[in-house]
Amino acid sequence: LAACDRASAPAGPDARSGAAGEPAVPGPTVEEAAGAAPAADARGELIASLGAFKDIRSYHASMQVEAQGTTMLTELDFVAPDRFRMTMPGGLGTQTIIGDTMYMQAGGQVVRSKMPAGMTDKWRDPGQLEGAHDDIVVQALGPAMLDGKPVRKFLLHQPSADTPADITMWVGADGLPLQVQAVVTEPGKAGSSLIRYSRYNDPSIEITPPQ
Repeated sequence: LAACDRASAPAGPDARSGAAGEPAVPGPTVEEAAGAAPAADARGELIASLGAFKDIRSYHASMQVEAQGTTMLTELDFVAPDRFRMTMPGGLGTQTIIGDTMYMQAGGQVVRSKMPAGMTDKWRDPGQLEGAHDDIVVQALGPAMLDGKPVRKFLLHQPSADTPADITMWVGADGLPLQVQAVVTEPGKAGSSLIRYSRYNDPSIEITPPQ
């Protein structure tokens, strides 16, 4: 999981090409969102969506992280309450996390290690609102389409964060986030991430310790 921190951005179906009809990067700026819904209303609506996300029993996510001139593609599976499996292409292996134990598979071998506390918290908080600074700005960008389905878009900006980023979220009709895009805005730390979520509550997703 640590591999996706290269973009220093938070990080939601195929991230390689971006959403249909939507540019992959960059997201809209705060200025472009002028005239959107009041921040208090938008924040409440988005918090409700993230609350529903935390009740999800399982999901699949396709992730694309761009930083320092490189692009990393990753497939992530989650099964509540604390099981994750992250598969990286190009022979980089698979990381499986169960509780506080991580299994790293590569080259036909499995290495087991203890996970640092809190390392996976971000995968249960797509908008990174938990512990957010008081100056975070949340704006509703209105209705949009994602893969031919109606969604609502939101823009989050947190200027005082350790690594400021503009985060755009696409929320489906059921109130669950379908896509999260983050663009780092701090000079000298350019990077972006795009996460697309699917297979919510799919009972066929299983995560077991590798043998």
